[in-house]
Amino acid sequence: MTIMELDVMTVTGLIASVALLAGFALLTLGKLTAEHYTYQWLNVIGAGFLAYSAFVTEPINMGVFLTEVIWSLIGVYGIFKIWRKRRVRLHRHQALQRRPLRHRVRLGRRRPLRHLAGLPHLPAPQRRADGRGGPAEHPGLTGPGSVTDMDHDAPAPHPRHDPERRDRIIDAALDVIADDGVEGTSLRKIAARAGVPLGSLTYYFDGREDLITEAFLRFTDLSAAEFRAASAAADDLASARETVVSALTSESTVEERGVSLSIEIYALALRAPRYRAIFLRWVRRCREAMSRHFDWPTTLVLDSLYEGLLIHRHLQNHAHDEALIRLAVERITPPESYHGTGEPAGPPPEERFL
Repeated sequence: MTIMELDVMTVTGLIASVALLAGFALLTLGKLTAEHYTYQWLNVIGAGFLAYSAFVTEPINMGVFLTEVIWSLIGVYGIFKIWRKRRVRLHRHQALQRRPLRHRVRLGRRRPLRHLAGLPHLPAPQRRADGRGGPAEHPGLTGPGSVTDMDHDAPAPHPRHDPERRDRIIDAALDVIADDGVEGTSLRKIAARAGVPLGSLTYYFDGREDLITEAFLRFTDLSAAEFRAASAAADDLASARETVVSALTSESTVEERGVSLSIEIYALALRAPRYRAIFLRWVRRCREAMSRHFDWPTTLVLDSLYEGLLIHRHLQNHAHDEALIRLAVERITPPESYHGTGEPAGPPPEERFL
């Protein structure tokens, strides 16, 4: 066996080991499932390279070779199964959209309330006077919102005909996160807060993580847009300072909901790359708005003041006095720090935080 062959086998074995260990670790930690392409591809790559190592060994290790080939084929079948399942789901969805609305919802049969007959506090239901099937009215069960007032045959509105549903779900997700934190947030809580069926969440989002990601994108986009709009109206040093003070004392900054959501995205950004990307995007947009009036050193200090005040409000459960914040802003922004061009003060410095 030559040195080159030994090196190839070593590299092959390392690739196989890393792929299989990564797949097993991500599966154990709950980051992946058998329904993810990534997990199946890791199995195919790991088993395939192990099969290659067993094949080139002299003599051939036939037991390991056959085992890894079978394992690799199982991974290929898993990939095909995921692809077929998603393709069928897509075709069903497309076919559903092409059908008339009246055929999109399975209409349930109107069931008489015969199961209420045995309840001691209700009289037994009687046949309606007009001779049609179904229960007669029960005392306490009639009127708006009652059981007999519900139209069981009315189809539920399809998501396409409820364009505001997705926004309601995202807003409800932000409310739940603000109240219970990300760890205490579940799809069931979000659906209940939004007033939509639990299953309808999967129409818009791929799962809990996808929904939480969209929620934080909504929160940070609105926050950055609000600050950029206020900053654009400033045309001198005094109004630029006032913009910063307003941002530090505005309702969205002081209210418990906004503070809680900010703290949650900070915590997530420490360890989760997807949330770190959202956080950095948020910070860059806010800094860019401030740098249209102040130089970059001043912008970075003002941003740090903003982040620090948020944390203090969350932990100390009170807002700092506006006069104190105004004084701090005036000291941080001397006249020489204001350039007033309305354009960012050059390229941003390298970001070394997080």
